Amino acid sequence: MKKITLIAIVVFSFTTVLYSQTPDYQLVAKNFGPLELIGNYINFDIYLVHTDTTRFEYAAGEYYLNFQTAVANGGVLSYIIDDNGSINLPPNLRPRNPRILDNNDGTSRLMLSMNVLPGSGNGYVIPQNPVGVKLMRMLLFTSAPQGMLIRIDFPDIHMVDLRLSWRESPSTPSTNILSYIGGSAVNVTNPSRHSIDSSGLRVYPVELTSFSHSVTDNTVLLEWTTASEINNSGFEVLKKQSGLEYWSTIGFVKGNGTTHEQSSYLFKDKVNTGRYNYRLKQLDYNGNFEYFDLNNEVIVGTPSKFVMSQNYPNPFNPVTKITYEIPASADVKLFIYDNAGREVIILVSRFQEAGYYTVDFNGSNLSSGVFYCKLESGTFSAIRKLVLLK
Repeated sequence: MKKITLIAIVVFSFTTVLYSQTPDYQLVAKNFGPLELIGNYINFDIYLVHTDTTRFEYAAGEYYLNFQTAVANGGVLSYIIDDNGSINLPPNLRPRNPRILDNNDGTSRLMLSMNVLPGSGNGYVIPQNPVGVKLMRMLLFTSAPQGMLIRIDFPDIHMVDLRLSWRESPSTPSTNILSYIGGSAVNVTNPSRHSIDSSGLRVYPVELTSFSHSVTDNTVLLEWTTASEINNSGFEVLKKQSGLEYWSTIGFVKGNGTTHEQSSYLFKDKVNTGRYNYRLKQLDYNGNFEYFDLNNEVIVGTPSKFVMSQNYPNPFNPVTKITYEIPASADVKLFIYDNAGREVIILVSRFQEAGYYTVDFNGSNLSSGVFYCKLESGTFSAIRKLVLLK
C-alpha cells in the first residue's frame, strides 16, 4: 500500500512539474507571397512551433509587427485577416481586430489584438512537431496602382521593401503570448524566439506568366509571356534530350530591359524525331540569371511520307542546306550531279532511321553553275535544282 502511495505521489509530482513548466516555442512570420513585381498585396502566415516536451496550452496572443510605411508606394494601406480555411486555431482563440497605426518615425505597426481568455482547460494544446500551428494568415494591401515599393539589394536582388520586424517589449504595445500553466494564464513571451522568414519577400526581375510549346512536323515553337521585367537582357534557350542530363544552348532572345507592360516572345527550333525538354535562362545586365522550365515534354513524331525540300538559300555561295524526311527506316542516297549528269559528290549513302534530316552542301570547290540534288530511297526519288552563284 505504501509502495502504491509512493508511486502515486511520484506520478502526481512529475505531472505537476510537467504542467507547471514554461513551454519553449518559436514564433515565425513566413510564407510571404505572391512574388510579383507590381503586386498590390502580400500575404503571410504567423506560425507557432512548440519546441520542447512541456505541455503548451495556448490561451491567447496579441501580435504586433513594425514595417516601413513607404512600402505603400503612395497608396493607402489595408491590413486584413485572410481566412482561407487553413488556420489551425479555433475561431474563439484567434487574435482579432487587425489594423495599422503610424509610429511617426517612418515606420508603422501591424496590430492584432488579443482574444478573450477561454479559461484553463479550454485553450488549444500546441502539438510538439516541427511544422507548428498556423495562428493566422494575414494580408497587407496598398491602393497604389504601381504596386508595393520594391528595393534592389546588391547584387540586383529585388525585395518587397517591407522591412518587417516583431514589435517587442519595452515598446508599447508589443507582442505577447499567454499559456495556461497550473490553471493560470501566464505570459510566456520570449522575444529571442521570434523571427521573420523574409525569403518569400524576394521578387524576381522577370515575372513569367506563361511558357508553352506547339509542334508542326519537326518544328518546335516555344512561346512565353512576361507581365513585367526589370533590367532584363534576354533569354538563353536551352534544350536536352529527355532522360539525359546535359543541356545545350540553342539560341538567345533579346529582352525588353525594364518594362511594366506585358511582353510576348517566341523561338523556333527544328529537331529530329525524339523527346525533348526545354528551359529558359533569363539574364539581367549584371550577369544574374534565373531558370524557367517548360513543364511538358516535347514529342516530335516520325514523318508520314517522303519529303525533299528545296535547298536554302538558293542561289547560294558557297554553302546551302538540303532537308528531307523519311517515314520509315531505309537505305538513303543523297548526291549532287551537274548538267551533264556527272556525279559531283555523294552527301549521304547509308541506312537511316525514320526522321527529319538536314545536310550541308559546300560548293567552294566548284565553279558557278546549275547543279541537281537527288534523293533516292527504295522506290522513292526526288530531284531539286541548285544554283551556285559566285
